[in-house]
Amino acid sequence: MAVVTRRFVENQAARLLRRAPSLSELRWRVHSLADAPLNEVGALMHSAWQRAYGNRIRISFSPELLRYAAACSNGPGVVTLAEDRQGICGAMIGLPMEWDTGAEQGPATLSTGLCVATRREGSSLVELMLHKHALNLIEAGHGFSFHWRVTSSARPETSGNGLMHVRRIPLYAKPLQWAIAARLGNLGLWQGMGLRWLAWRHRAGLALPSGLSMEPFTEQDADECAAFLMAQQPQNGLRRRFSPALLARRCLFNEGDIRATGLVFREARQIAGMAWGYVNPLSEGDAYWAMDGAVFHAELPATRRAACLSALEGHVRDALGCFAIMTPGSACREPLDHLGYITVRRYHVGAVAYQEVPELTRENVGGAFLELR
Repeated sequence: MAVVTRRFVENQAARLLRRAPSLSELRWRVHSLADAPLNEVGALMHSAWQRAYGNRIRISFSPELLRYAAACSNGPGVVTLAEDRQGICGAMIGLPMEWDTGAEQGPATLSTGLCVATRREGSSLVELMLHKHALNLIEAGHGFSFHWRVTSSARPETSGNGLMHVRRIPLYAKPLQWAIAARLGNLGLWQGMGLRWLAWRHRAGLALPSGLSMEPFTEQDADECAAFLMAQQPQNGLRRRFSPALLARRCLFNEGDIRATGLVFREARQIAGMAWGYVNPLSEGDAYWAMDGAVFHAELPATRRAACLSALEGHVRDALGCFAIMTPGSACREPLDHLGYITVRRYHVGAVAYQEVPELTRENVGGAFLELR
């Protein structure tokens, strides 16, 4: 993958400012996630997502979610902010991530949350935010950054700013309480009946077969689970780094409405699988479970993997009070479309390289084990 250089990005930004000179009046700030004004950033992102998606089911970009993402890595992250006389008018966030590439390179991020205030829509600020954020990542010594993009196109593409979109990934959802899912999804009568049939046909909360057990993740599981995930995660040239301390934070975070959960499956006292995610609140009393990862032992039969997922779904519905599970196909490699999950949206996953990273190929980016943010 071609490296995007500082000179290239600076030239792109300068060319844009010549076309839109009013943007030269903006002030620019860069923060780590720890010292960024997350309440203001979260409010801006929430407003932008509300305008874009209305009352549709979506990720709740709250300050607590951003702090959760920061807790899942030892990196500081990068927050790029634009300000005008009325305050923050644009934001983009680089969430820190831990990757093994087999070579030395700078930190990696998942860049997300690109948004502008209503008063700045249509002003080319979105494009300038991309350039400014890239410069901040380069300045911070980052090796590469992943990103997601909603698209209807089935073809990968490369844009003029160096962003490469390499593979289309389905976002899956499974209704656990079909009536609530139908109401929040604004579905018609027959679509709602379809969800009811789906929930009946692929039932959540079925008893596990003999010999399998499921228990909530605890700190005592951290060492064993981290070793399991390093050994059993999908094979790819880019591999996620799971340390015991970071895995514990990922599974035990609890702040505001964001409650993380990990579930450990065992067979003959050995780990057979693990899943983790968090409660994503939508409205008062309604929430779905965002599954950030599910990994099973390579030798566990498919029928027992499906049984584990059914048990997980029952726990999410009954213990966590969630009406549905949502997960991207990059975070769970099971055949979810045969297990009661439906594709509700498609995204392109992509990356941009700021340093030479030999393993950052189209194939490896497309096969990366990646959650949705």
